[in-house]
Order: sequence, then structure tokens, then C-alpha cells
Amino acid sequence: MRAKLPEPAALPPRPAGDAGASTARLDAEDVQTAIQAAKPAVAGCYEQALKRTPDLGGRLLVQFTIRQGEGKGSLGDAEVIEDGLGNPFLGMCVIDALAKVDYPAPSGQGEVVVKYPFVLKPAEGEP
Repeated sequence: MRAKLPEPAALPPRPAGDAGASTARLDAEDVQTAIQAAKPAVAGCYEQALKRTPDLGGRLLVQFTIRQGEGKGSLGDAEVIEDGLGNPFLGMCVIDALAKVDYPAPSGQGEVVVKYPFVLKPAEGEP
């Protein structure tokens, strides 16, 4: 069974906390590039979930922070904030995949909060 991962519209990263509390910034294209690196693992998560629920599909909105650390960015807090699939395993697996990606270090001070939608659906012709 193959998973089809459509290209989601990236939501631009936004600074964490109150306006003025953080000066951290990341370019949306840099975040998109990092998330692209996680797509094979996310597809694997989805394919595993499809084995149990062949018609599983929907939107998963993940929110995570990217922090500065030793010259590169690192994943901080991460959570599924909207689960249109109703599969907790899938959400945890996607977060795990995002944790294994190398992120660029934010410029400025603080961390950057990113909200990213994954729209998952079975490949055309699949049940």
C-alpha cells in the first residue's frame, strides 16, 4: 500500500511567546526544506497506519518549536494540535520523524514556533 503525501502549503514560522519576547527568525523556505527531509519517514508512518485503516485520510496539524543549539536548530516542544485522522499512533510517529530532521538555527534570540499541516490520503487507485 502506498501513501500519497500532497505538498501542503507551508505556514510561515512565527516567533514564540509575546511580541518582543523573542527575536528569533527562520526563513519559511528553510523550514520547508527541513520538513521535506522528514517526508519519507512521515510516508512510512502513514503507510503503517494504512495497514490497519485502509481508508485513513485527513489533515494533521503539527506545532513545534525550533531552538538554537550548537550552530544548528533543534526541535523543541512538538504536538499535534489538530487531528483530522483520529489516529494517535500516526501523530506520535510524525512528531518522531520531525525530531530526526536537521533544522537551521534561528537567527536572533529565542525560538521559532512552526505550525505545519500534513494532508494525508491513500494514493489514487488504493482502497
